[in-house]
Amino acid sequence: MSNYLQSVSFEENVSSLVIGTINGYKIIRLDSNAEPELIHEGVIAGGVKCISRVCKSQFIIYVKRRTPNVFEIYHYGKDDMFLVQSYDEEIQTFLQNRGHIVVCFANRAIIYSTQFLKPINILYGLPDNYYLTCKLSVTGELALPDMPKAGQISLYDCCRNGYRNTTIRAHERPLAALGFNKDGSLLATADENGIDIKVWEMRSGNELFHFKRGAWTASINCLAFNRQSLYSCLTSDTKTVHLFKLTNEDSGNWFQMFMLGNARDSLVKAYLPQNGLRSYCDIGEQNGNHRLFVVSSDRKLRIFSFDEQNGGTAICNHTVDF
Repeated sequence: MSNYLQSVSFEENVSSLVIGTINGYKIIRLDSNAEPELIHEGVIAGGVKCISRVCKSQFIIYVKRRTPNVFEIYHYGKDDMFLVQSYDEEIQTFLQNRGHIVVCFANRAIIYSTQFLKPINILYGLPDNYYLTCKLSVTGELALPDMPKAGQISLYDCCRNGYRNTTIRAHERPLAALGFNKDGSLLATADENGIDIKVWEMRSGNELFHFKRGAWTASINCLAFNRQSLYSCLTSDTKTVHLFKLTNEDSGNWFQMFMLGNARDSLVKAYLPQNGLRSYCDIGEQNGNHRLFVVSSDRKLRIFSFDEQNGGTAICNHTVDF
């Protein structure tokens, strides 16, 4: 599979999308009532390793593939490089919200305040590959795998200088994916089997929902929620994209209840052309209706509509090449 697609970042409330490639980046507006609109595109010499836009502004943050130890903040409207920060080791990824930036290295993470762009804490001794699953909520909660073999999550409060708040024992197996909802009150988790998907309440640490993606193992790429936290969705290395309804209503399907136990099946399934695509998803709105957005490594953005009451198979209404 082509390595053209390097990074995908859905912005707050899924109003737009930032795609990083081996050549540069594209910013696409998604909340229009018409088809998706290209807002801006740019070339980055050396290609993009990871990228995101700062709160709908003209600032972008990125790390280049060619110089993976350098963190850059750039204003594309003024063609002005705002910040270049070099480190003595490779940056694996970074996370950002309105108040904080977290730069992730192999076994440590540096938490910055965006107000002064100075480090407020450094987390040392983090598990191997933690950066593949770590997430930052809009409220400043940083979720990291605590022990790679235990399926346990450590939660750090960036608003309190990155002090560890608590831990959640989410799964028996190692974690594979995490995803906060839009207001930071819920956290979705998946383990390395990719079968059991759980949703946790952040305030209490209690498990609220338990879903089954399927019967066969899969590698989860992405977990996301819609703005009102009515739905959660995921992509994996299979061609099926799953959308779950966050409700305790009984499905009425007794065979399904017998097979799944307390866990629930997905309400909606959307299908990509083939297995093995690296894909990312989120749920937004167009014309007052919920839409499922999926970006995949075949260089396409697909927009699906779905029956919010009865579920079933989602319909692909738009396909955009990038």
